Amino acid sequence: MEAYTPACYWFRSTRFPIIRDEDLDTHPGIYGRALAHWLRKGLLDAGYPRARLQATPWGWCIVISRHPRCLWVGCGGALLDDGTATGSPCGGALVWHCHAACEKSPWWTFGWRRRASDAALRELDLTLRRLLLEEPEIQQVDPP
Repeated sequence: MEAYTPACYWFRSTRFPIIRDEDLDTHPGIYGRALAHWLRKGLLDAGYPRARLQATPWGWCIVISRHPRCLWVGCGGALLDDGTATGSPCGGALVWHCHAACEKSPWWTFGWRRRASDAALRELDLTLRRLLLEEPEIQQVDPP
């Protein structure tokens, strides 16, 4: 049986403003603080009571759990220079992305442990999909 692979969601939205100097917490040009806070609230409301934010060099991480597996959502913004600048501080078009992930030690990859991890990841991915599809200010786009 093959492991569950969650989707990576790409979308445009005016719902998530970029705050001046927010990329000081990540790398220059990496945005997503407002998106991360919105996702965290949605995940808390959906029954993930321990969801907490963490800035990373590649964007924002919403850690759901660490034991027995590390379950998290990653999100951020990709700045595209396609001449359709709307709301980005750098003059490019901002495309948001997010995905669910599950990291586990090698001994968790066998038998019922893998199935439990796959089920937890599938549930998180479906919750993430629902949050994004139910928000009218989010328009799904193809990956750049």
